[in-house]
Amino acid sequence: MSQWTVASDDTEEEPQTPRLTPDQLRKAQDDVRACYLSANPEKLASGEVEALLKKYAGQEALLLQRVRHRYGLSVISARMYKRGEVGRASQWSAVDVDLRADGCLRWAAVGSREKGSIDVREGRADAWDKRTAGRIGAFCVFGSSIEEEAKDMKLTLACSTNEDRDAWVAEVMSLRRFFKRLHRERACQAEEAKAVEEAMKVSQSTAEQDQQRHLEYERRLREEEERALQLSQEEKRTEDAERSRPQTLAGLEASLDDALRHTAEGRDHESREDWRAAHGSYKKAVAAFVQAKRAVAGMPGDQRPEDAVLELIASGTAQCKEAADACRQRGRSAALGAVPLLDAPRRHPVEELEKVVLDADDV
Repeated sequence: MSQWTVASDDTEEEPQTPRLTPDQLRKAQDDVRACYLSANPEKLASGEVEALLKKYAGQEALLLQRVRHRYGLSVISARMYKRGEVGRASQWSAVDVDLRADGCLRWAAVGSREKGSIDVREGRADAWDKRTAGRIGAFCVFGSSIEEEAKDMKLTLACSTNEDRDAWVAEVMSLRRFFKRLHRERACQAEEAKAVEEAMKVSQSTAEQDQQRHLEYERRLREEEERALQLSQEEKRTEDAERSRPQTLAGLEASLDDALRHTAEGRDHESREDWRAAHGSYKKAVAAFVQAKRAVAGMPGDQRPEDAVLELIASGTAQCKEAADACRQRGRSAALGAVPLLDAPRRHPVEELEKVVLDADDV
């Protein structure tokens, strides 16, 4: 039979909260108020504490643990006895012991400077019977050293009564369960925070991808609109050119036909030595060549006639001008001193002919 008697069952991770009697309920509520009175009286005055008591109705013990842990308060304290180490196991000395909500159990010897502490957040407390311990109210606390990392410790204490011992064991085991629950809550919060962070990253990445797709869609839409506008403008230019081409080409052909016809008439008049009629025909031919130049100038660059046609227009203009001047001189010589018919400014404006030729050169 084992010498240890387990005073509190720690196999159940989340024991059901016992139903409190009216007196226990009032004491738990008063303990919560007392904690806030010493640690944060502003909340007590503002009514926040009463709101917390309503929120944790039926779980006042859990609320008390949370408040004590939040403000680093003491859970239970008392003067008891501590058994000596190996070699002095039968020696018991008076000590003041304080169990704090942060999981630290501290003790200090009465009448000396000896003191110590033990971390019971993952430890346990077991009750001893009188036969084994040699006195009533004995219990043992297992934990880890706060001064020396990862060192297991055992502390044997004794209260005045077994009832006080059971209260201390219960508080140690309750504190252990509280920290297990706290660790699970923090682990869940960490997982939730991680999940939220990952979701935010995915959401942000998705939003960035959506934005990139939206920008790409707008860019493509603008490009398509620009291409459509360019095609529309090109089609319009092509249509305008197609509409103007027949008219311009027909004008060029008609002007060239007139120029050739007037040139042939001039030569025919020259052969009959009708210098006046020949001069008029050549003048009309020059005007027709000018109209041909203007028709060429009105055509789009890719629709203009070949260079041979342009050379024909230029050379035809020069030859008709030269032929007109020759007819003028011959007509003046044939007049034998009379007023040359071609010199009459009103009937034969040579300056006008030269102006027409110059206009043709400017085209």
